[in-house]
Amino acid sequence: LATSALILNSSTVYQSVLKSPGAYHEILSQVHTSRQFHHFMKNHQKKPRTRKNTILIHGAATWPAAWYLPYNGQIHYASKNSDPTKYSTVIIDLHSSVFQKERDKKIFKKTILSFRGWFLPEYDKLDLLNSLKYTLLKTPWNPVGDQKIVILTKRDKADFLQNELEK
Repeated sequence: LATSALILNSSTVYQSVLKSPGAYHEILSQVHTSRQFHHFMKNHQKKPRTRKNTILIHGAATWPAAWYLPYNGQIHYASKNSDPTKYSTVIIDLHSSVFQKERDKKIFKKTILSFRGWFLPEYDKLDLLNSLKYTLLKTPWNPVGDQKIVILTKRDKADFLQNELEK
């Protein structure tokens, strides 16, 4: 019995810590930043700090964007008077009407990106089979949640963004 418990525990630790830390299906923490957003921000960190590489952010993405680009002057937080055309990239919530004017649609290319995900278990659907599948394989027994954001990229930089997201 002790050996079985040790194997089960080892499998859980391996799945949670080594194989898929921060994955949407992890129940340890409810909300995780997506790998897509993580890679986008990490790639932006590598860009030269110039006016051509600035980001304007409005909405949910203000955190964790501040964590990815602290104190470097490339990231700006939107106010009512912000002019998105002065920035190379604008990040907004999916259903936001901010910066979605016809003028902006001509200047920017719109890309929808996964931003956050979570697994909120529906315990009334948990049975022995689902419990074993989750414990051993980390397969959720109900769908995971997902929040999207919009990245508006100036059209001259849009091809670069597409290549960046495909990596």
